Amino acid sequence: LLPQQEGLQLDTVARFGLYVPGLITVVANGREISRCYVVGSNAPGRDQFWQDYRNAGAEVDVHLRNEHNQETTVDEAIQAKIIDLLNSQKTPGTIVLVTGDGNGLREGKGFIPTLMAAHKRGWRIEVVAWDYGCNPTLRSYATQFGIFRSLDPDFDQVTFIVQRPRRSFPRDSAAPKASLVSADAAVSPFSLAARLTPATLAAADTLQRSATTPSMPQHSTAKSGARS
Repeated sequence: LLPQQEGLQLDTVARFGLYVPGLITVVANGREISRCYVVGSNAPGRDQFWQDYRNAGAEVDVHLRNEHNQETTVDEAIQAKIIDLLNSQKTPGTIVLVTGDGNGLREGKGFIPTLMAAHKRGWRIEVVAWDYGCNPTLRSYATQFGIFRSLDPDFDQVTFIVQRPRRSFPRDSAAPKASLVSADAAVSPFSLAARLTPATLAAADTLQRSATTPSMPQHSTAKSGARS
């Protein structure tokens, strides 16, 4: 997704991910959500990601990964939740499935058979996914019997991008203070990150080098490809 964004240099991206409130807004598409169910695995560093869903009112179900660090039972948990909904709610509504995974149809498994069961009971179905990552069979079924909605046109609304600060070496020895980057300084309007100024980072590097190396030769940045 990132290489397709105009004016963005990939080597300057520090963090990239889904902006949860924006994603839920796009999925809801102006409708009231009665239940929001999210399933995932316990990848390191994702605690805040799951908390963002909880803060938005979603029910979050996080599963343990196996010894090979692979997801297990995540898809099955979503399918079971849909079947439970079909059995408990007699009046059909709309099921919006946010995934691109359409595997398992030949074995009678996966999301497509679950959506088939919902469609037979009179439920309206929608599948929301990125174009590049959606199984073609799943997309075809959703298009034929319901609605397929691509997230690509809503890229700016459902993602955030935090760029790396550029590093430069100050001429004076004064060490500037850290600053707070405004929300509109990031590529996505939903990014807000506290970061050190480039001059602060440079000063810290200078102090560290001087502590370990008494004399450090100066490198010219005029040569092509030169790096500090």
